[in-house]
Amino acid sequence: MKQKIIMNQIINTIIFFVFFNTLSYSQNILKGNNSLSINNYISKDKTITKIDTISWSNEKIIIELPKLKYKHSSSFEEGFFQYFIIPLDSVTVTIHCGSMIRLPLTDLTKYTLTGKFILDKDVRILRGYKDLKNNEFKGKRYFREENYFKYGINIIYENVTEDKLSFYDNIFNNITIIRTEKNK
Repeated sequence: MKQKIIMNQIINTIIFFVFFNTLSYSQNILKGNNSLSINNYISKDKTITKIDTISWSNEKIIIELPKLKYKHSSSFEEGFFQYFIIPLDSVTVTIHCGSMIRLPLTDLTKYTLTGKFILDKDVRILRGYKDLKNNEFKGKRYFREENYFKYGINIIYENVTEDKLSFYDNIFNNITIIRTEKNK
């Protein structure tokens, strides 16, 4: 059942991107621009990141992500997934809030695990990479998964290249989770 929910979320994400890209390309053609250049979508201001706040139960997750991103959400009975796809870096940041899901969310059979940090029963951080040797996008692609068991919150980045690793690690190092009211 859980795998069916996850598969439906993946299919919904793919449909979202196909629709968005088709719509964006159609709008460019109507404007007389038939180019698919990413520069058509980049804001003219110099800020490259924006603070996003995700509310869940009695918590707020505050994360600063690149300004240019696609956002998609899908809900299920025990929570929701929020996906941020950063096209300039081909990176996906996934935020899962809820319960009744098998952890870790990352399929570790596809990655080489390089680090595991556990803080009592509250936090687990996993890091690793996969090597894309037989792919047109050669090189290592990194992931980081943070599980905050106490809050039912899981945050992941995937597909990060080595040159962008410190940028995304800095984003994750500065994630803030705020309890908005005490559980009763």
